[in-house]
Amino acid sequence: MTGEERIKIRKGQIMLCRVLIQKVLAMKDQRIAWREQEAMRYEAMIEGWEREVEELEKQNGQS
Repeated sequence: MTGEERIKIRKGQIMLCRVLIQKVLAMKDQRIAWREQEAMRYEAMIEGWEREVEELEKQNGQS
């Protein structure tokens, strides 16, 4: 898998997680603490993927 392909995959995952965060926070039948915990978990995943994308973009720029 090329760096460009990995970047596209990670950006897609980031977008999906942001949608999941909105859905989790909009749930009315769950406890507030659970929703916030799930949102924080997704945010942490997004942060990791964003760092990975930045690193991959730097590597591709140096190629």
